Amino acid sequence: MIGLRHGSKCALWWWLFGALALHAAAGPATPAPELDALFQRTNGWIGADADYSVPLDSRTTLWLFGDSLVGEVREGKRRNAKMINNSIAVQPIGGPPQFFWRTNSRGKPAAVFTPPDSTNSFFWPWDGIRTRRGLFVFLTQVRHTDANSVWGFKAFAVWLAFVSNPDDPPATWKITLKQEPFADFSRKPATACGWSVVKHQDFLYVYGTGARARGATVARVAEESLDDFQQWRFYSAGQWREDAHAATAIFSDTPPEGTVRWAPALGQFAAVYSPDIFGDIVLRTSDTPAGPWSERRVIYHCPEMKPATPFFCYAGKAHPELGGAGELIVTYAVNSNNFLDLFNDPSLYWPRFLRLKLPPR
Repeated sequence: MIGLRHGSKCALWWWLFGALALHAAAGPATPAPELDALFQRTNGWIGADADYSVPLDSRTTLWLFGDSLVGEVREGKRRNAKMINNSIAVQPIGGPPQFFWRTNSRGKPAAVFTPPDSTNSFFWPWDGIRTRRGLFVFLTQVRHTDANSVWGFKAFAVWLAFVSNPDDPPATWKITLKQEPFADFSRKPATACGWSVVKHQDFLYVYGTGARARGATVARVAEESLDDFQQWRFYSAGQWREDAHAATAIFSDTPPEGTVRWAPALGQFAAVYSPDIFGDIVLRTSDTPAGPWSERRVIYHCPEMKPATPFFCYAGKAHPELGGAGELIVTYAVNSNNFLDLFNDPSLYWPRFLRLKLPPR
């Protein structure tokens, strides 16, 4: 995740898509307030970030959220709100989402995914994917390092959660966890995989970053073997190798989160992400999961990024399953350097939706 939280994360020009006609016809994304409204609630789940969507089937999307607020909105403020480190929602396409979180032994809101050990740590979700076997979700394990600092957190591991019964109510999910063995946060950027995952033909492609690569990386594995890390192979200068540290960059950015998805409207794979917290959402495209990838181009600059405000924007992601013909749905999050703003201004900290209109193929 990227962002500031209370002890946790708390030039619109287009380059060529390979054809000048696309350059001429495409434009920046525009807000989609009717989609925003589906997530703006006054009771229960009242905000979150991360905002990954994972199609469970052709009619249903699962949402994976990071730090989430549970409480109520009254008189223009979030009240009686508790922040938990992750939550989910199940949404019928075109309908309102149904949110879910757990409760602890005291009846208070609690995260859906929790680490298996007793360390003082928590999970933020990365991407997930529905396979023939069930649902997989990548999770970054994070601990607080300074309770008095908004930057007081550190990721130190990645886990892969497997849900064998994702079509059942989330309260009855059977979740098992495996730790990603090659994740290494001792250097920057970290060597870790899971900020996005996409299927192509018989393989799953898992996107990450690498300290040696100094850019985005990709691994691939047969669909039925995602949780068998010995079967993973890492893209290295045109070859697939066993050594995670041999991975080479497929592009120069190191997204802390984002999505790679097949975009039918483009007829290509689309990587959508926020390269930093300064308000740009960018797009790259490719004919294959490993590239070559296009140069990045800005598809939106978040208007909340104004001088003399504490707000920042991040978590750009694409959701092709939600869009109509000729468009790509994108979300981002708005946060604040002042943690109390999340309670005093309920317009912050929920998925903000955009429509990116695309020309005919």
